[in-house]
Formats: sequence, structure tokens, C-alpha cells
Amino acid sequence: MTNKDKLAPKPKVSEAPWEDGIIYTKMWNRFLPYLKAKKEFSTEVHLPLLDMLCSLYQEKTELEQILKVTGLVFQTGEGRNGNQVRLRPEATQLNVVRKDIKHYTALLDLSLGKVDGRLGGRGKAAMDQLPKGTDGDWD
Repeated sequence: MTNKDKLAPKPKVSEAPWEDGIIYTKMWNRFLPYLKAKKEFSTEVHLPLLDMLCSLYQEKTELEQILKVTGLVFQTGEGRNGNQVRLRPEATQLNVVRKDIKHYTALLDLSLGKVDGRLGGRGKAAMDQLPKGTDGDWD
């Protein structure tokens, strides 16, 4: 660690480090109070992970907007095998971003239902809060 690193200003816990992204700031403000309430909260560990998670949500939103305009697939020109329908690279990237969001959400022990108070916990206690008929019991 150099002197320059030691003198660098530390980010404030209450402020989102990236102010340009609307979705980024929204998710930061939504998740941060829940993380700060945990007794094992550490700015060195949790804030970089939260930063990555919020930037993934921002990227997901931008990719969804692009795909809404362009569509999920495109056709290649006539070639040896004729027309072919292929998945757009943005659609593939969207799947990767969704997988990464699940990964970072699990690392931080977050979910939108948990943070917003829709589900009290996991397992049977969470299933008890669901409306009747949605618990998988079809009898």
C-alpha cells in the first residue's frame, strides 16, 4: 500500500459512488440500509460487492431496453445453409448479467423480497406468508 492509497478519501457509506445511473442509485439506496443493519457489516467487504451488484442492475436495465427495441433474435443473410435465426449478443450478455446478479445477491444475503419486507425468511416461514394455493400443494 502506497502513501497515495492511504491518503485517498474513503467513500461515504450513505452516498452512492456512481451518481449517473438512475437504477444504480435506486438499488444502492434500497439495499444499503438493510446491509448496514447487519451486525457483520464491513465497509471494506460489503460496499465493493454492493457496488458491483448495483452496476449489474444498471447494465441489466440498459440491455433490456436495447432488446425491447431490437428483439431477441436476428436473421443472417442467405448463405450455404440458407437463412439462420440467431440470438443477439445482447441477449446472451443479459443472461450472464442475470446469473451474476443471483451470485452477488447470494454473497450479500440479499433479495428484493427480504429487503422490502415481503418475505420474512426462508423455508416454511416464508411459505406460510404466501397466498393459499401457491405453496405447491395441489390437493
